Amino acid sequence: MIGDVLHDRYRIVDKLGFGGYSTVWLAQDRQREKYVAVKVGIANSLSQEMKSLRALSALSVHPGHDAIPSPLDEFEVRGPNGVYPCYTMAPARCNLREASFSYLFPLDVARPLVGGLTMAISHMHSCGYVHRDIHLRNILVKLPSSFNHLSVEQFYEEYGELETVPITGRDGKPLPPNVPTKAVISLNLGMDADDFKLHDTHVLLSDFAESYCPSSETPEERTATHHLQHDLQKPDSNRRPLFHTRLISRVWQWRFGRYWA
Repeated sequence: MIGDVLHDRYRIVDKLGFGGYSTVWLAQDRQREKYVAVKVGIANSLSQEMKSLRALSALSVHPGHDAIPSPLDEFEVRGPNGVYPCYTMAPARCNLREASFSYLFPLDVARPLVGGLTMAISHMHSCGYVHRDIHLRNILVKLPSSFNHLSVEQFYEEYGELETVPITGRDGKPLPPNVPTKAVISLNLGMDADDFKLHDTHVLLSDFAESYCPSSETPEERTATHHLQHDLQKPDSNRRPLFHTRLISRVWQWRFGRYWA
């Protein structure tokens, strides 16, 4: 995968992360001469995410619009396991869970982070959409624009060469032809929470795979949503807070429209 060119345009440079239904790669857009994140879904899957992002990107007057990723391109890749849906967007630096793993954000940084997230949720609700999967790993911060000035060689010098680990079968037998021989370890572009400055607080909400528009639900979907909302609980006050306890309690009480984030 590394070094491959997808869609005759995107040269894969490194791996940014992965989840249960997709993998995100850092790529160089050879047409625009910028870096992009290429999100590759599992084979033969239909993504609700693109439907939501198209709708949210269509309206740009809300101040929270910039905190929602805008799809730049959409295409498919055929592989040994089927057809993989792909789309590109601007890459992000890190998620707030990684940044706050051992540190807390300074209060003057926490406030704009919370404000940016609030504006993103407000924008979604104003468009009639609900996210349904907001947690620290799905709240990203944007990379500085200077990142695009790096060549691929300079990128590796700055952030290190990519790391891989071999893939072997537990039975010791040769791997099937549709299984790669190496796995790429995700790149770390982040920094610790206490190193954040005000210019590092541009929030980008991510992972819209579970988002939906309540007004267009089917009866079956409404029933499932009702059970989901019934099971929601407030954050455990005994956990170590990401932000100041009083601040996060206020954030929990903020609502926009009828629906929770």
